[in-house]
Amino acid sequence: DNSLPFAINSGTGAITVNDADDLDFETTPTYTLTVQATDGVTADTEDITITISNVAPTVVDTDATISETAAADSAVVTVTTTGDDDGLTWSITAGNTDGDNDNSLPFAINSGTGAITVNDADDLDFETTPTYTLTVQATDGVTADTEDITITISNVAITVTDTQATIDETSAADSAVVTVSATGDDDIAYVWSITAGNTD
Repeated sequence: DNSLPFAINSGTGAITVNDADDLDFETTPTYTLTVQATDGVTADTEDITITISNVAPTVVDTDATISETAAADSAVVTVTTTGDDDGLTWSITAGNTDGDNDNSLPFAINSGTGAITVNDADDLDFETTPTYTLTVQATDGVTADTEDITITISNVAITVTDTQATIDETSAADSAVVTVSATGDDDIAYVWSITAGNTD
């Protein structure tokens, strides 16, 4: 970017950071600067070594909630770090349990951004797994950090569809009347019953 990492005060010899984006332990752990001083007649130079210290990434503890009816590729949460955030590689190392044993894990993480998305929507079921605790790792290639990220699966209530039917008074026993349906959580088998109005 044509902006050098360091600058020197020509009057005092004080070296300062000029372009902070150039400071990256993983790519350039040391700089050897040749510094010159002159009185206008004679000059002298010396190599000055500046060591860049590594700042490890620290994964920020993050929680999220997502509906059990969320579709595949739905955004869940983007995990972040403090400290070094240059060139991180993200992964889920534990807790990503395959609920329906189809070899497709419920969540995926973008290895470059830390964004967690739904991978297998069929695994999301409040009744069987109301929470997931994912161990998420970020590494800068030298040091790594992990954090447990809790994802809560929210329950979607059943809503019975308003239904009307008409049947002839001469209908025989076991005659079909109507099939009632419901919306909401369709990952479980509904148990149907008549709770009122079925007067003999």
